[in-house]
Amino acid sequence: MFIKLFSKFFKLIGLKGSRLLGAFLGLFFFYLVPIRKSVVIKNISIAFPEKSQKEIKLLARKNYQSILITFLEFLCFPFLSAEKLKQILNFEDVPEILKIIDEKKGLIFWSGHLGSWEVAAVSGALNLGIPFKVLAKKQSNDSINEWLTTAREVHGNKMIWLGVSVRHLVQALKSGNVVAVVGDQRGPEENQRVNFFGRPTSFYIGTAAIIAKTNCNVIVGAALRQPDKNYRVYQEQLNLDGLPTDFDERVKALNQMYANFLEKIIRKYPEQYFWLHNLWKY
Repeated sequence: MFIKLFSKFFKLIGLKGSRLLGAFLGLFFFYLVPIRKSVVIKNISIAFPEKSQKEIKLLARKNYQSILITFLEFLCFPFLSAEKLKQILNFEDVPEILKIIDEKKGLIFWSGHLGSWEVAAVSGALNLGIPFKVLAKKQSNDSINEWLTTAREVHGNKMIWLGVSVRHLVQALKSGNVVAVVGDQRGPEENQRVNFFGRPTSFYIGTAAIIAKTNCNVIVGAALRQPDKNYRVYQEQLNLDGLPTDFDERVKALNQMYANFLEKIIRKYPEQYFWLHNLWKY
């Protein structure tokens, strides 16, 4: 019942209303329900030691608003037409990417929790005219998981769940499909480290390991919110030539390339990164 009422509400307020509500709720949570606020401020302070406390707090406030806008926009996806979702993303290099896809080596779109990763997957696929396989973690609540899946698959994308089903991801790549992955969650303490904002950081190695095994094409990218509230894709294809032959070192090199791209874009749009992750817990 709650899910149905929630859905009706977001159908009623639409994309514009969800953005306004997200900006308001961002302020509400920042000032009155400061969930993980200390983590956000700690992370920003580590990443940008040159900023004053006033600048860091302003950036943290904007970050709460950005995260809430990203989430509430996503809840509107089931009620938006394919054309509308396509139009909210400026995707400039479609012909070049289609040429890469035509190589039939498989393509991983490797993004992070930056801007709107949901827009990147759904709108990106619509702009290319090719459905994505989207790797994600299944939610423990069946109703919520069903709702999120509906929003992500509404215009043709298909989910691949983390775990045993990752073998389907490898098969999808071998079949020449496009797979979308968000891979910047904090990895285990014993994982190899990459340099991220000048600090040794543990990232999960799963995506890099799959790339190392399959030698598929890779584009790192993110959909970043612009002043008009719509999005622009920032992306680059990874050059896999000259990587180490040792598998572990190859995985580490790939993760470092990924981290370098994320850091470069985050420095341009620091308020749009998901700083709620406790990236530097250890």
